[in-house]
Amino acid sequence: MAHDESAALQGATVRELMSRPALKLAKIRQLNEQGRAAEREYYVCSIPDAQERAALRRELGVTLHTAAGRVVVLITVECLRADHLSCNGYPRRTSAAIDALAAGGVNFPRAYAAAGDTAQSAPGLLMSTLYQNFGSSRRIPPEMTTLAEALCAAGFHNIAFNAGQAQACRFYGYGRGFDEFSDFIIPQDARLGVFADHTYRRLQPLSEQELAALLEDCQQHPDIYKVLVEMTGFKGMELAQRVGGCGRFFPYGAADIIPCALYSLLEDGDRRDRFYWLHLMDVHENITVPWSPLGSFAPLEQFFLNQCVADPMGRSALGARAEKYQQLYDSAVAYVDAHVQVLCNLLSDLGLMDRSLVCLTADHGQELLERGVFGHAADRMAEGLVHVPLVFGGGLAAGLGGGAAGRPVSALDVAPTILDLCDAGPAPQSFLGATLRDTHPRRVYGQGFYDGAEHLVPDGARRFRLTPFPAPVRDCCKEIHYCIDSAWHFVRDLGRGTAELHRLAVSPGPQPDAALMARQTEQWLEGACRLPRRERQVG
Repeated sequence: MAHDESAALQGATVRELMSRPALKLAKIRQLNEQGRAAEREYYVCSIPDAQERAALRRELGVTLHTAAGRVVVLITVECLRADHLSCNGYPRRTSAAIDALAAGGVNFPRAYAAAGDTAQSAPGLLMSTLYQNFGSSRRIPPEMTTLAEALCAAGFHNIAFNAGQAQACRFYGYGRGFDEFSDFIIPQDARLGVFADHTYRRLQPLSEQELAALLEDCQQHPDIYKVLVEMTGFKGMELAQRVGGCGRFFPYGAADIIPCALYSLLEDGDRRDRFYWLHLMDVHENITVPWSPLGSFAPLEQFFLNQCVADPMGRSALGARAEKYQQLYDSAVAYVDAHVQVLCNLLSDLGLMDRSLVCLTADHGQELLERGVFGHAADRMAEGLVHVPLVFGGGLAAGLGGGAAGRPVSALDVAPTILDLCDAGPAPQSFLGATLRDTHPRRVYGQGFYDGAEHLVPDGARRFRLTPFPAPVRDCCKEIHYCIDSAWHFVRDLGRGTAELHRLAVSPGPQPDAALMARQTEQWLEGACRLPRRERQVG
């Protein structure tokens, strides 16, 4: 590599690498010389034009080989709202790659999560069941079949990369059915049954260059600097060190998870069908975006926005900047979308896209200061929290056709649909959902539990426990549930004794009888309860 190219890479940020073609090419050549194939391919696949990628590989003497059969990729993006994707009508261009998947496959713009937080919504996606069916344990019950286990029985080699979401990790049984399962979480104290995420990156000291840049940020944003001094009690170098030391709450981003999948695709030379589950945390608070097609935020501004939304008092400091947080959220969405494009580019370059299925969805959404409410929780069922994207792309998605894609559909239907499109045999009896090949309109139901269903250890530290509930969750926690019926969203909170009926932003329909919806929702949820009889009798 030429000396001037090598010099240009010194101190270059990821944002500069990804936004300046000359620097990106220099980085690709450097990684090629070092024999770091997976990282090189990450940058190669970020080049939009397929012919340019092919020419670059020829120049480097790289030949892509694959003997893979079918490839199924399930991408779940934490906190991703359906109405913030441009393919669903969002005015900001956040999702070019996902839009392309939807255009070549099927988009379900009215998909709904099973619950409002990961612990209770993940069973819907990966097991087509409700959290109530976990009974008195936080672990996946042994009699339940996971999507990975069903695909394993059909001959798939299963690989998962979970970006540090402890509530869907191997300690709760989510590794069942996977040949390889990486969740970047380590045991903390086996005797006490707790474990923690592996957040070594946040402990790395800041360089002098990084500290100088943060101090410059403070000078360039005096209004934000003043508010942060008042909020934190720190100023100058102390504030810069605090901002720089905060880092990601979840330190593993799409730039870590997607290359893991790329390397797996490149190194495995057998003809097995493969299933990948990729769980991304980049849109989860606190948001730290290294770069984005929509433009990046200064570290000080990101820190300020994350500090403000973290508690009700801080939100009042946002004031007119509330829209800024939505822009930061959208930048994170576009960042994830750029990595979805990287993965799709490699599938195309390997000649696998025609025999692939790429499904992108979310475990739940996120309230973005609507009515002053932020975040997500098990005791809320607002539309922004349960309305999630659902897109199927790749050659195998052709089996869906495209009829009735605008009807309400459930996250419970994702696993049965993947099995159906892969011709992987009948869905397990424990599955509650149905394949989306069935275009018959159905109501959508969801359910959550709170006051006792939390996973945090009482001291509030970032630690989680495996201890069981004292009784089945339906008996020892407060319940909230919802029903989507055509253009109406019914929410009933049994803990607070409230019931609400909201018209959705879709074609109008006659207002249903709320009391009747309440009875029918309870009846459906009771029929969906699959607990063993001995657990049902526990008081």
